[in-house]
Amino acid sequence: MKKLIFASILATTINAATNEELNLYINEAKDNNASAMFSLGLVYFSGDGVKKDYKTAFTWYQKASSAGDLRALNNLAYMYEHGIWVKKDSSLAEQYYKAAANDGLVEAQLNLGLFFENNPTPANMLKAYFWYDKAAQNGDRVAQNNLAKLYYFGNGVKENLQKAFFWFQEAAWRDDSLAQYNLAMMYYKSEYVSYSADKTLFWLERSAENENNYAQNKLGDFYAEGIIVEKNLQTAFEWYKRAANDGFLRAIYQVGVFYFYGHGVNIDKLKAKEWLNKAHRQGYEDATRFMERNSLF
Repeated sequence: MKKLIFASILATTINAATNEELNLYINEAKDNNASAMFSLGLVYFSGDGVKKDYKTAFTWYQKASSAGDLRALNNLAYMYEHGIWVKKDSSLAEQYYKAAANDGLVEAQLNLGLFFENNPTPANMLKAYFWYDKAAQNGDRVAQNNLAKLYYFGNGVKENLQKAFFWFQEAAWRDDSLAQYNLAMMYYKSEYVSYSADKTLFWLERSAENENNYAQNKLGDFYAEGIIVEKNLQTAFEWYKRAANDGFLRAIYQVGVFYFYGHGVNIDKLKAKEWLNKAHRQGYEDATRFMERNSLF
């Protein structure tokens, strides 16, 4: 069964501000500087350098958007979409996203794709495809990965593995870790392209180094089983541990198993129980069964 992963993003860029920068933004905002108003909105939205204050963020976004800042309009849409401080209003969110997207803001084009895909009716998937395509053509790597996913599954557009591969590759060379993983899997499964162990490993390693947990876990599998690479349980454990430390559930289970049996690491039943119990508490059934079989409860 086909399985890929795709991205969604926060519509805001988080900026940390020193007191000096904050005062500069305030002074420039008084002169009706739209960019300074937007920056103040970001600072209060993120709480970096000041106490987080969504009401104040919303006020500055409103002022900035009225002064013509498309990024502020995009972020107002995000707040309405998710009901952050204001009452959730999907119609208003769509209206604001479209206003910014139609004026060429790539972030808004991407977010419209995400907006429509979050309610995946056939009509909305056509709209998601339209906006992902616009953002992808404008160089947004997240949109490129998500557009590739639509082509891969034939969702909102006719299935086309050639175009899926093309857009995964475009995003992967822009260092999108999700696209790098997805591209690696196309090489591994020989989907549209010929199987290539070297290219599978190349893209999987780049994705893993970019902190993609799916890629880290997959490298753990490859080294544990000797697939593509020479079997190396110590390296397998290291990749599983990286993913586990980031909360990836299957890797948490694998770390527990490796500690239990001493695969690539010294046997440590206490650590094994700790990691396995962590997976068990999150509902990972393999961990529950393992603990039951080995009397770890």
